[in-house]
Amino acid sequence: MPLMKQFSLLMVLALLLMLAPLTTLQAQDELLSEEDVPYGVASSWLYGHYQLADGNIEEALRHLHFAYRTHPGVPEIAWDFQEALVAGNYYKDSREVLDKLVDEYPEIPIYRLQRSHVHLQMGNEKDALADLQELRHLGLENLDVVVGEATILASMGKANRALDVCRGGLQKFPESGPRLYLTMSVILDQEGRQSELPELLDEAVKNYPDSPQLHDIRMRGLLTLGREDEALEAAKEADNHFKAMVDTEAQKPNGPDSEEPETPAIVSNPPLFVVELADMYTQQGKHDKAIAILDPMFEAGQLGKEPSLWLARLHVGTNDVERGMEMVDTILERWPTSGQAWFIRGRGLESEGKSEEALDSYAKGARYAPDDPQVRLAYVRGMLLAWENDFQVKSKSKAQMEKVAIMREQALATKDLIPEADAEGQLVMGYALRSAGEWEFAVQAFEKSAKFPNLTIPSTLQMSVCYDEMGDMENARAVLTGLMEEYPDDPEVANSLGYFLAEKGVDLDYAHELISLALEANPGTGAYLDSMGWVLYQQGKNDDAFDYMIKAVNVLPDDPVILEHLGLVLMEMGQHTEAEEMLRRAMILGGDKDRLEGLLNKMSDKVGQE
Repeated sequence: MPLMKQFSLLMVLALLLMLAPLTTLQAQDELLSEEDVPYGVASSWLYGHYQLADGNIEEALRHLHFAYRTHPGVPEIAWDFQEALVAGNYYKDSREVLDKLVDEYPEIPIYRLQRSHVHLQMGNEKDALADLQELRHLGLENLDVVVGEATILASMGKANRALDVCRGGLQKFPESGPRLYLTMSVILDQEGRQSELPELLDEAVKNYPDSPQLHDIRMRGLLTLGREDEALEAAKEADNHFKAMVDTEAQKPNGPDSEEPETPAIVSNPPLFVVELADMYTQQGKHDKAIAILDPMFEAGQLGKEPSLWLARLHVGTNDVERGMEMVDTILERWPTSGQAWFIRGRGLESEGKSEEALDSYAKGARYAPDDPQVRLAYVRGMLLAWENDFQVKSKSKAQMEKVAIMREQALATKDLIPEADAEGQLVMGYALRSAGEWEFAVQAFEKSAKFPNLTIPSTLQMSVCYDEMGDMENARAVLTGLMEEYPDDPEVANSLGYFLAEKGVDLDYAHELISLALEANPGTGAYLDSMGWVLYQQGKNDDAFDYMIKAVNVLPDDPVILEHLGLVLMEMGQHTEAEEMLRRAMILGGDKDRLEGLLNKMSDKVGQE
């Protein structure tokens, strides 16, 4: 919010006392019913003031309009009202309020400065410029006036005059030199006069060497012009300058009794401009240039922890895993508790196919950086990759149950760290929570990832699976039905809903129709062939079911669910030896041990009775 006349607490209280008795209780009741404005004028102003600060523009306007209409002469109320009008894009109304403020208080520059801003928003550049020039005429010029006038002149195509105004500002406000030089650089850039930037910024850095922003824009300008060697030299010059500042400050005696004169505050953690330059190269896809700049500095021990990690991550990300891992080992020697270092090590090991070793590194990263969402998510994802088969087994061993317990602990600790905007992160968390048996939390994560169009289908399908596992058939079917309505031509969605109905033994004709649509689109898909065999089995058409099951097994010979289905069909067909073979293979490949043993016992009893 722009600067304005400040009030002490006593002045605010005095204003409240002054305004409170202006309306009778009856009048206040009428206002409440007609305007929906609480209490009296003062409370409406204060309420509107805070609503404006919170960004509730419509609510603020209603209350501030009431306060202003009742007391247009109170500048604090008028100021807040016009700010709300500006926020609501009611520029003409705002200007009318500001006209009165400028007329009544010509000595307060902020009112005329704000009116200039409103004029500019309305496209009245000449009027905006006139307000600023009047402030200069009245001797009320400040930095905002200078920058505002230069900006307007530049927008009117008068770049040279704009630059002259900034030059004049350098003389009057030398302490604000960095901002004025930055304004001039923006003007030149917008005018397409980039070739003039290096000379201007050389001058700026010479006059204001302690401004990080000037060094940064100087370096960027040189790189944009293709003067890469000069950009690197500018970056090194900036790094050396700020390092010298820190070293000088560190050598000064401290304490209240020191005879050293006070010095302005300096940057305690100066930016590493060379690292920033390398990052600019990576943004342009020139990873080799970034690495060429930073590798020698890493070898010389000149990089701190964060840029060293950034460089190691760059090597791993560009498939130079060996070099990246060497760097990580060096980093861990210096900073053994760096969660990010262990995370990068895990990524490198994972890229080499060493999922269990990667998982160990991810675990250490999570231990040392428990609040880092990237590290925690990597650990959870690593468990999904390394222990996938363990999570899918229905009848788990003690060791597998221990893995589920670890996943549950880590997933629950991680779920609230992942931003809702991280679509893939939410999808991973959904799978992790589902693997841990935390169905309700898994549904919440899948709901978040389903908001992103590219993940809507897989996320919603997983939501249905979670509801199914919870025994909530109504919601399981509802989300699939809604997805089918949204994606009527998607074969995966059609197959999922069809298989769900076949599994529950309901609406089998509709299920057959849905799966037929899926097979028409992708006739050789093993999962779809199994679904068709399963719905035919549910309809008692065992011969037809057998044909589809054989095709499905040929496509996916190691899928325990398909093998179990084929075993059941064979059992119904009286081929008990073949059925037993299929069911035992399903058990070996991770099928539900308890259910499969029950089927084998049932079949054995049936054979014995025969």
